[in-house]
Amino acid sequence: MKILAFAATNSRDSINSALFDFAAKRARSSLSPQAEVTFVDLNDIEMPIYSVDRERASGIP
Repeated sequence: MKILAFAATNSRDSINSALFDFAAKRARSSLSPQAEVTFVDLNDIEMPIYSVDRERASGIP
């Protein structure tokens, strides 16, 4: 089983990311130990979208 997921936010403190992490561990342990779970972090992809983390670091663009 292959699972691809991403949180619908680019915040480093995202509860969605924490929820995915929990769900991925749960899927591997109880549903299918062979599950291949890939998480795409939107912060790793340069996109012209608002980011509260970037605003804190660099100010309002």
